[in-house]
Amino acid sequence: MIQRIQSIFLFIASACSFALFGFPFASVDKTIENSALFGNDTVYNLSDNMALLIVYVLAGLLAFGAIFLFKNRNQQKSVARVAAVFNLVGIALAIVFFMQDNVMDSGVTPNDGLGLYTPIVGFVLILLAVRAIGKDDALVKSMDRLR
Repeated sequence: MIQRIQSIFLFIASACSFALFGFPFASVDKTIENSALFGNDTVYNLSDNMALLIVYVLAGLLAFGAIFLFKNRNQQKSVARVAAVFNLVGIALAIVFFMQDNVMDSGVTPNDGLGLYTPIVGFVLILLAVRAIGKDDALVKSMDRLR
């Protein structure tokens, strides 16, 4: 059902993915010349790269959509796992794009933002939801439950 704990975990994980539209990954004090991330403005956010935007929108939509698959727990678990993979890929892409940008060579120290931590929280919450779905499935299949 929708009021189960895995629904809450999936909803908060979805909110973490969509919160990246408002929270930057990192920021610097001044613009950096020849920088794809910090060249136009002083923040590294989701709109700086189309691949990151697509990955996190898909992760958020999948996590949110998995909430409504409560009647089919195996499918709910599969969709949640795919959302976790998209979240993990998004974290890896954000790190790779940051490392390729040569920010450290410019002598400017970036300040980490809240957007750096929300994907990690979302990933952990999706894993907790998958675990809770598995516990629900085991409870339904067990013979010890009340009818």
